[in-house]
Amino acid sequence: MRPKSARASHALSPACGVALLALAFGVAAAATPPPVAPSVVPPVGSAVRFRIARTTQDAGGQKTTVSEVILRRKAATTLTLEGVIGGRTADLTVLGVGRDGSLQIPKNDKAASQDAALIDVVNGLNRATELFAGENGAPRDGWSATLALPEAHGASAPVVVPVEVANANGGDFDLRGDGQYAPAQPASSAGMRRGGRHGGLRGGFGGPPGGGGGAGEGPDQAQGPEGPRLPFSVAVSVTGQVRHGALSKLSIAETRTVTVESLPFVNLSDWSIEATK
Repeated sequence: MRPKSARASHALSPACGVALLALAFGVAAAATPPPVAPSVVPPVGSAVRFRIARTTQDAGGQKTTVSEVILRRKAATTLTLEGVIGGRTADLTVLGVGRDGSLQIPKNDKAASQDAALIDVVNGLNRATELFAGENGAPRDGWSATLALPEAHGASAPVVVPVEVANANGGDFDLRGDGQYAPAQPASSAGMRRGGRHGGLRGGFGGPPGGGGGAGEGPDQAQGPEGPRLPFSVAVSVTGQVRHGALSKLSIAETRTVTVESLPFVNLSDWSIEATK
């Protein structure tokens, strides 16, 4: 049997080379995990720390409450929250974790369910979770976020916030977005309880998920003795930074407006969330 010619041997080399390159690239691609969306809730067996500044406004002016909390997750459906909430050392609180990553204060924990500062912390973290729910990790070209308004009793739909991404580099990127909710409601200013023009509407923001109590009434609750609610709008603005695939800083600002006889009454509210070590 004659040996293979040198030409035949060389003719096979390019094909073998392509196959080897494809195999090499395939192994490399498999070894590099795809980017994932940032998560406020830590994975099971992990913990995260956040500094959360909550600012609200009512007729008396602005008020900022600062909390520093640690979230530890030992199970899929629960985690613990502890730290300093509103300037006081808080007891260890067990929170439920929904399938969508939302945090829930157990209804049978009466102390926690009536703690306005804790409720504000949970509401802020849930807004951050909703913000990143539509982010699939790649490509880093933005996404559409849907934020619910649990404290707005007249809101029948969430706010859709188109999120834009900038300075994307691997697991690092900056984000910003703006959205607005303006339900159509019949206007009636007959019995409007006016707050000061400089202080905004009577009452502030907050309250437990689903509405009621908390830090005060929102502008959507303003109504006269005849009963009909006044039309209102809610503008939401978000800015933030993600570093190494994790949330670094996030600001969620909300502006609620009621217009009465061509005069706008405004409440401002925001959460500032920062990851700490």
